Amino acid sequence: MANSPQEIKRRIGAVRTTKKITKAMQLVATSKLRKALTEYQKRKDYTIGIYDVVHSIIQKTKSFQLTPSTGKNNLYIVINSDLGLCGGFNGNLNRYVENSLNPGDGVILIGKKAEGFYKAENVTIEETYYRIGDSITFTLARNIGIEALTRYQSNQYGKVFICCNKYINSVKSEPQILQILPIEKPKIVEDNTLQAITIFEPDAETVFKSLLPFYINSVVYGALIESKVAEFSSRRTAMENASDNADDIEENLQLIFNRVRQSAITREISEIVSGSNAGET
Repeated sequence: MANSPQEIKRRIGAVRTTKKITKAMQLVATSKLRKALTEYQKRKDYTIGIYDVVHSIIQKTKSFQLTPSTGKNNLYIVINSDLGLCGGFNGNLNRYVENSLNPGDGVILIGKKAEGFYKAENVTIEETYYRIGDSITFTLARNIGIEALTRYQSNQYGKVFICCNKYINSVKSEPQILQILPIEKPKIVEDNTLQAITIFEPDAETVFKSLLPFYINSVVYGALIESKVAEFSSRRTAMENASDNADDIEENLQLIFNRVRQSAITREISEIVSGSNAGET
């Protein structure tokens, strides 16, 4: 019987077991998020500093022009997670990127979930990286950066974008797509204040070419760390919501159990009374 007290008690036990698992996963994700946030805050200023230095070189060097790639298609570096149970972390980003893809575009995928999604979408997959773990290494970022830069400089792709979830706060993140190649020359803002004169040795082009791979690797590294923070945050929120839902389900099942048990008791009393009346007759 589907609504028997025994069946309801079995379902309550299953919900309680599930709640124990989601609570444990929530605590683990909270601990990992705290560590990842510490690393993110330490690396954030570093990444911004590299970005500012490169754009300063481009902005202050009027004679140096960036050589664009002749490729017609775009390359997207998409950062997902290896594991699930993190809400819309992967799905929201992949759908966001999918809207930007055109025929002939390629992807470099980070994370097992990304590989499964883009294989089904019949997109050109240039390279995949997964089983990343919880700690991001600069070696991984360098490998990804070199792969992207090589394909750009060989004119295979005209633009390179990096796609990841931007960490907003502990309960919110949003998908973003950032162009990393070619590096667009920022607009020069007229400023009448006295500015320092930057001298490049031996010249700006040589300095820029030497710094370009390091710049790309640093941007990828920063995106990987920020994505990992957003992943832990999404997983913690998802497990918290799952635990709250389990509480609601358990409460509803307990009410149903009480009603069924009360109904059974009332039925038994009625049978006893009916039997007693029949005996007196």
